[in-house]
Amino acid sequence: MRKLSAHYIFSGKEKPLKNGILVLDDDGKVVELIDRQGSNKEVSGLEFHPGIITPGFINTHCHLELSYLKNGISRGNGLAAFLGEVKQQWSDDAELIQSAARKADKLMQRNGIVAVGDVTNTVNALEVKRKSLLKYHTFCEAFGILKERAERAFSKALDIREAYIQHGLKATIIPHSLYAVSDELLEMIDKVQEDTCSLHYMESREEIEVMSTGEGPLRRHYENTIGLELSGWQHPGISHAHRLNKWIGVDKKLLLVHNTFMNDNALNELKKDRSTDNTWLTLCPKSNIHIEQQLPDIPLLMRSGFPLCLGTDSFASNDGLSILDEMRLIQQQYPETALVDMITWATVNGAEALGFEEQGSFEPGKRPGVNLISGANLKELKLTSNSRVNVLA
Repeated sequence: MRKLSAHYIFSGKEKPLKNGILVLDDDGKVVELIDRQGSNKEVSGLEFHPGIITPGFINTHCHLELSYLKNGISRGNGLAAFLGEVKQQWSDDAELIQSAARKADKLMQRNGIVAVGDVTNTVNALEVKRKSLLKYHTFCEAFGILKERAERAFSKALDIREAYIQHGLKATIIPHSLYAVSDELLEMIDKVQEDTCSLHYMESREEIEVMSTGEGPLRRHYENTIGLELSGWQHPGISHAHRLNKWIGVDKKLLLVHNTFMNDNALNELKKDRSTDNTWLTLCPKSNIHIEQQLPDIPLLMRSGFPLCLGTDSFASNDGLSILDEMRLIQQQYPETALVDMITWATVNGAEALGFEEQGSFEPGKRPGVNLISGANLKELKLTSNSRVNVLA
């Protein structure tokens, strides 16, 4: 039995407890969370840690298999250029991919992450996940804008999902995005969608352009980099929310990732059919800066009522895999954002979105992991440049 305390404990669901006590059994399972009403009276066997105790972090969006691309992709050139560089540097070297993925997995553990929503196009990182201490919800991504290629793309995603399931790992087929899939492929995916669906959403101006007009850098990427013949292709010609609500069942759990160019109109259209009870918005701020040099309007997203989550994306668009760093960037750009809100995004919201019931909050019977954030401004409850995360359990 362990008794942990700190200046503050953020439970994930309740208001921060000053000098609270978190009681764990020998397996790290929560026994009790005690509100001492701020008292710092001595307690036998108590471990006091200067800082803020939180549940383990949930990284709701990552691409583990792209870890070998660290420091290899140019910054700030937009989505089409980013995708082009990823394709040019794509490797099928399983040893290279697994080695980099293994290091990334260990890094996330050291950064206090306990569960990950990971997007994959292959089985290259399967063994890493199978042996990992982290929990993974693997999103087997399908993409392809030509209807004649839909069956092949869907079949490949099915095979990848089956490989993960055979090893006892949680896996779901998802569309990459609304701009990179045909109606035929979306229909196939929706028919087998039984768990959380995750997709890249309003990440760039270029995707909005190609969906509405069929033109722009992404079309040129399809034609020149991928080599598609698009003379007979018909672009969607409708908004993101319209297409989403047409093809993804409104009763299904949905994780929309990035939301960099989400605005009032897009949110209002989304709310016409989607519920705030089963729809989450994931923020990957460092990746957004790397690719688009722009952050989402986070205060707007907060006001929308949709619960927010945090992700790191991959080493292809990020120099680290740290949820704390993502929170720090948000605070730098939006100083009014409360730390308690960001910790909620990083813990309980992510756990609920990915379906990891044991994680996310300090509730009796759960085994969420325990992080300590040190070096924070405890008077104002703000992160600083000296803030660090240490894993306590």
